[in-house]
Amino acid sequence: MSSLVNPELINWLSTIGISIGIALAASVLLTAWIGWELSLSPEGKMWTFILGLALLGGLMVAATTHDHGWSDKFFYHGVLAAMVILVYFVPTAVAAAASHRSEQAIFILNLFFGWTLVGWLAALGWGVSAPRADQQPAYRITPFGAVPARPQAGSRR
Repeated sequence: MSSLVNPELINWLSTIGISIGIALAASVLLTAWIGWELSLSPEGKMWTFILGLALLGGLMVAATTHDHGWSDKFFYHGVLAAMVILVYFVPTAVAAAASHRSEQAIFILNLFFGWTLVGWLAALGWGVSAPRADQQPAYRITPFGAVPARPQAGSRR
């Protein structure tokens, strides 16, 4: 059993976990403060959180590595961590770009369960499905020409 426990690996994982945890807490506080000061929309607050987490997470991970000089730490560890965090939130970006009606729910799913491949894929699938009702075309094309997509109340079929 003792051969499975590697102190260096445990130290590295705990350092990364603490760094991301601090970055997560700082991003929440920063988002709350900036959102209140600038009266941001919920979508603006969400993007402030994601970008703040990527920036702070990358800097925290770079600052806690002990192997190379500062520039090596920043480019090899910080930028990599920031890129991983940004890729992590691709399902949220897809939902936001599509103006999905459940954009905030997709963000929550992605935030808490995106670390599992199933959660990330579920959030991505949800984000690309079903556009908003107000973005669906008013007419559909049939062999007989354009017809209303949704019949009007009281109209004959």
